[in-house]
Amino acid sequence: LEARALVEPYCAAQCAEKIRDHDLVALQEIYTKYEALRDTANTTKLMELDRQFHVKVAEATGNRLLADFLKTIHERMSRIWFLPLWQFHDFKLTGNEHGSLLTAIVNRDPKAAAEAMSAHIESLRRRIMEAGPS
Repeated sequence: LEARALVEPYCAAQCAEKIRDHDLVALQEIYTKYEALRDTANTTKLMELDRQFHVKVAEATGNRLLADFLKTIHERMSRIWFLPLWQFHDFKLTGNEHGSLLTAIVNRDPKAAAEAMSAHIESLRRRIMEAGPS
């Protein structure tokens, strides 16, 4: 999570400044799909949509290196998702946090986008630490 905490707020700020309309539509579509499923037990699909949301934010920066880096981080993190993730992953909270980030991006507010992303990653870190070893 340390790499994500360092890179993703920057990506969010850059995304808010540089996102093109078609990328914004794609990001909103991912968010809408997530919201439609967040109260279901479809954890596999929710995790995939979560990954897609974060990768799309990075892609929307226009910086391919950042996007590739984030894809690699999320790919490596997917290995820990084999743990009983649903024990510490709050899909409703994640949806709300993604919503705050999306609002900042729609408003083209880089500072708010970076803050929303930082809060989102810190929230995940805190839930993982609170869950501890099972």
